[in-house]
Amino acid sequence: MKKRKISPFGLYPGGKISKFRNHHKIIFALVGVVGIILVWRGIWTLVDTTPFFNTPIISIIAGLFLVAISGLFFKLL
Repeated sequence: MKKRKISPFGLYPGGKISKFRNHHKIIFALVGVVGIILVWRGIWTLVDTTPFFNTPIISIIAGLFLVAISGLFFKLL
């Protein structure tokens, strides 16, 4: 008997959602875009309500720091 990989939501290759995703790529792309927009909106709202980031200079410094520690700043240069 062949063992099947058990994965939540059928995300393993050949699973039901994987097959559905391959046939409906536009729907999954739209879901991903909406998810990214909602995360961005949540971060934006959180930063707006935080008194520490109300000063533009502090926001710029914090943003540059986050980009620098993530390594993205150095990949772009």
